[in-house]
Amino acid sequence: MIITKETIGKLSLDDFVDMVSGIYSRQDKKRPIWDIWFHTTHHAASIGEEVRKDKPEDKLLLEIADFCMWLFTFVGKIKGNIGVSLGNRPETPEESVIRLKYEFSDLIWNKYPKMCPVCFWRRISEGMDTSATGFNDPCDCLLYEVESRDDTQKKEHINKLRSYAKTHYSDKPTSVDEWQKMFFDIYQANLRHLTLADIAFHLLEELGEVSDAMVRMYTYLMDEFKSGEPS
Repeated sequence: MIITKETIGKLSLDDFVDMVSGIYSRQDKKRPIWDIWFHTTHHAASIGEEVRKDKPEDKLLLEIADFCMWLFTFVGKIKGNIGVSLGNRPETPEESVIRLKYEFSDLIWNKYPKMCPVCFWRRISEGMDTSATGFNDPCDCLLYEVESRDDTQKKEHINKLRSYAKTHYSDKPTSVDEWQKMFFDIYQANLRHLTLADIAFHLLEELGEVSDAMVRMYTYLMDEFKSGEPS
């Protein structure tokens, strides 16, 4: 397929990530992981700035494009096995732990298997069968109070959600356009109520959580590590 602005949405998300992260691969292989993440968060903050200042749409779209460029570069940079050096430059032990073993699309599907993960947890907690009509209806979180979960419930939620995602893997979107449509279908009610500022704040919140997880590599003690998949 010849890639143009009309056809690029037909590209698979993982091919898109590989293509974007490969553009500056010669320069990026010399950069530490932290450097690339700093660029990613800088452009995310710029998205927030453009929204706050109510700038013309084209400037906002450029910042979104730059943010995606660095995010996909970051994802491509850390693909590999946990604890194994990438080998293209010296790495600190902390960097070797920051790895994505699976494809980007699989990570997203594990959390958003064509439905809101919070709705998933609420519906199974209420005893609703996963095969029942209406189980994977669009998100209706706006109708409910935010529920808190303890660590045991969170782990149970993750395991059940991933099991559901695995069972319905054949439904996973196959192109960038399909991913965008899937998220619109899931959150259409929310999008009618959320402002652009709400969405920008949510983006920054998620980036903050990633940054927190990364910085913990410097603060964990050996007796705090557990065998198996890192949280």
